[in-house]
Amino acid sequence: MGTVLADRISLRYTMPWQAMIISCGSQICSGSIISSSWVLTAAHCVRNMNPEDTIAILGLRHPGAPLRVVKVTTILLHERFRLVSGAARNDLALVLLQEGQNSIQMLAPLGHLKNLNSSECWLSGPRILKPGETDENPEILQMQVMGASSCAYLYPDIGSSIVCFITQAKGYDTNMEPVSPGSAVMCRPISGNGKWRQIGFTSLKSLATIVSPHFSWILSTLAKAGHPLNQDRMPWIEKPKSSGFLKYPSTLLLSSVIIIEAQMFL
Repeated sequence: MGTVLADRISLRYTMPWQAMIISCGSQICSGSIISSSWVLTAAHCVRNMNPEDTIAILGLRHPGAPLRVVKVTTILLHERFRLVSGAARNDLALVLLQEGQNSIQMLAPLGHLKNLNSSECWLSGPRILKPGETDENPEILQMQVMGASSCAYLYPDIGSSIVCFITQAKGYDTNMEPVSPGSAVMCRPISGNGKWRQIGFTSLKSLATIVSPHFSWILSTLAKAGHPLNQDRMPWIEKPKSSGFLKYPSTLLLSSVIIIEAQMFL
């Protein structure tokens, strides 16, 4: 895993329906499980990965259960994905997992909220901890969606399905990614007892891709690939079974990941 050997991967703020995607070239991405076969993630993070050298680690937030390592067989990038002006347009990719190894119970609660400015939003996903860094500061994962005009001013060519966000922690370096690329953006309405929904996932820096404009692309792409989603089981507007973001602290030593990955390719 090269230069990140001394780092740790914190799983404290992950959800059970998330996965880590790891290549032997040291790239680490986060993703959301949308079926027993598919993980949704950020295209810019997996665009250079070779499926033959890539694995997915599942079971990140099942206390007491072992992590599961599954081989990746296919990586499909959005056909209109491109990098422009420091941002990624159509930053979506679908990762196909090897069949026969998964018993997925909980799927990502993909959904849509009309007004993100009146919503409470958090980031959820694996964090790469630098030597000496801790994960005792959850405020860096509380986010606020920036106004559309301000975001368009900073990134005039990003398109309508990308939003800018700022984290709530004072003094935090906004050029750093607080979670791995492809991590979930979880939101719920401030008023009432709104449900937590994954409305998007992290892209480059402080940008996030909104998922709902791409629902039809996800369905058609997976159908063309011969592994369609069972639409009766799509929990895209449901509340995740575990809505607490600050429970079950867990830190995974990177050396453990290396051992797991090495065993996978033996």
